[in-house]
Amino acid sequence: MAQLITVTNGNYTNKDAISNTIRYITRTRINEDRKHELISYGSPNVTCYGGEEAIDRAIKEFKDIQRYYCKTEGRKVHHETLNLTDEEAKSFITRAQINAFALDCSRVYYQQGYQVFYAAHYSKKYRLHVHFIINAVNYKTGNKYHCLYKENAERNDLFNMILNAHQNYNKQWLEQINCYYIGLKYPVFRPEYSVGGM
Repeated sequence: MAQLITVTNGNYTNKDAISNTIRYITRTRINEDRKHELISYGSPNVTCYGGEEAIDRAIKEFKDIQRYYCKTEGRKVHHETLNLTDEEAKSFITRAQINAFALDCSRVYYQQGYQVFYAAHYSKKYRLHVHFIINAVNYKTGNKYHCLYKENAERNDLFNMILNAHQNYNKQWLEQINCYYIGLKYPVFRPEYSVGGM
């Protein structure tokens, strides 16, 4: 079962917290040495696609909401990570499938009124996981984000339901592909081919 973790090794209150965390998960920091871990990134609320433009736009839009509601002090973002087991990771064959799953999970935050930016990573130490950077200010109400244990558990259950739906779809997709390509040598996600953003 995939496990949602709230990252607590930072209070995310400094003026560069939005930029720092989004650049950390997209592996676009200056002198970045872990670019090879990145599979994909994106956001359900950013209107442009891919590359540096999407990252800059997300940072700007997070800040714009905080300025609009006059909530530029205190915590700027929340950081959560969804960790998948090795068995769950095997159900993903392509980077696009991993991105679709991460995007669907990020929509949960957005539907609750919170801007979110996600990035999927694979590393030998942490395996397949998805980072979510959530704006601390609700774009609909201006309320601050509060994550209670119960809400986190409910979101974790919802993410696992989304995971099951993607696993079933991916299994059907693979069965169709195997009908055409009998003897497909690598029918599972291959981390060594996963570099760069979507």
